[in-house]
Amino acid sequence: MSTWLQPIRLAGRVGYLIVSCMLVALVFVQVFHAGFAVLVDAGNWTAHRNLGNLFSLPVFAMGILSLIGWMPVRFFLMSLLLFGLYVMQYIFLYAMPQSGAPALTALHPVNALVIGFTGYTAVRGAWHLVAEAWPAEAKARRGALGLAAAACAVLAVSVGLRTGTWAFAGDNGGSGVSLAASTESSVPAPYLAMQNPFGDGAGPGPAAAAAGEQIAQQRCIVCHAPEYKGKQLGAVRSADLTASAHNRSAQFLMWAISEGGQGGMPAWKNGLTEEQRWQLVTFIKSLKQ
Repeated sequence: MSTWLQPIRLAGRVGYLIVSCMLVALVFVQVFHAGFAVLVDAGNWTAHRNLGNLFSLPVFAMGILSLIGWMPVRFFLMSLLLFGLYVMQYIFLYAMPQSGAPALTALHPVNALVIGFTGYTAVRGAWHLVAEAWPAEAKARRGALGLAAAACAVLAVSVGLRTGTWAFAGDNGGSGVSLAASTESSVPAPYLAMQNPFGDGAGPGPAAAAAGEQIAQQRCIVCHAPEYKGKQLGAVRSADLTASAHNRSAQFLMWAISEGGQGGMPAWKNGLTEEQRWQLVTFIKSLKQ
């Protein structure tokens, strides 16, 4: 390789090392947010979700830097693997419950562990490559590199801890409000203007309620219990749908089902058609009978 390319190659490898350190640090912060949301404050699901939306940035950067650094092909393949694992996080979280296999959602944290281990493997490999490029006696230089990597890891932790204050357009994780604390006045105008085409039990209501019950058995009982009376999910308790049948309007239920909520209620506006959501609303309203 040409002499003038060697500094570029080294810079790419150093960059790969630093970015992979940041990725591993972000994984640790993600675990913290998840634990905090489950055990302390369910509102921290927002921080957990927002940070997850940022994970693609270091993964993409690692792929590019592996090419700039002319690194062995395994480093580029690790970047591809990390990207695939990142995509799987969303599949486990959103697609699995909607596909009728909600139990597979439990693989979401397991997949996160694989991401963390793969990132750690990338850090170790990149460190050895960079260390080999400098003579053994250059301890000060390698020490400075270690401090730089540690500083970037600390920066990643700081950024990760602040993500709870960020919002992303088009976020599919929920409306960002607490449904339990919301009132009918909280329902947005577009939902207030909607009318249930199936009514609350008259006319085509019974058939729609039966269709809604099938949807509820696939989508809802995992969080709301088979009797639909809710259950404890870490620091938050899911809603008692039998109570909601009495206390909530059809428009409120349509809004909650469509947009989700901050306490972990998923948004189903992309996973269920409008007709299916109204069938689900009709079934919930039938629980008061």
